[in-house]
Amino acid sequence: MSDETQPRLRPSDKKPSEENPWKFKPGQAEHEWHPKKHYITFYLPSRNNDGKALDFRVRSDLKIATMTFLLKEFGGATLTEGKGYFIGSKDKRTHEEEVTLCRSFCHFEDLLKHDGLIRSLANALAIEAAQDMISVEIDDVMYFYQPTDVYKKIYLHNVIKDRSDYHQLLKASEKATEEAKLVEK
Repeated sequence: MSDETQPRLRPSDKKPSEENPWKFKPGQAEHEWHPKKHYITFYLPSRNNDGKALDFRVRSDLKIATMTFLLKEFGGATLTEGKGYFIGSKDKRTHEEEVTLCRSFCHFEDLLKHDGLIRSLANALAIEAAQDMISVEIDDVMYFYQPTDVYKKIYLHNVIKDRSDYHQLLKASEKATEEAKLVEK
């Protein structure tokens, strides 16, 4: 592409009569100009529900599984390490914790299409991290996925050889969903 056809990085420099340089132009690849306006972020804890630090390998596997899921299902992902704060349910005190945010921008249709997989992965992550629930943010709304006790028992009976393989987490989670529905009826 010549400099004349490149989108300008400083649109404020354009003259009032110039056409929007970011607009889709005939002849360009369509995928270049379909912005992903939605996002999903999984919040991965560094501690279990009792406040004990997760084993390094467990935490690493959960990051890999989540990032792989986001990469394969939404086409890209960003991992950010941060600090989270919460009020303890037992002691009512403020606690600080290292958290990992796994985020992916996506199309709304993809969120709808993968809704079941998102739920399954969130429930699997909660169980694997020994947490009551996992937080997932979608378009500025925080959702808390909390597997039931029946679901947890069924999930834990599934043999997971590689926790970093999100397919295994999803398979165990989906099986637990089906069986828990039967048991809870």
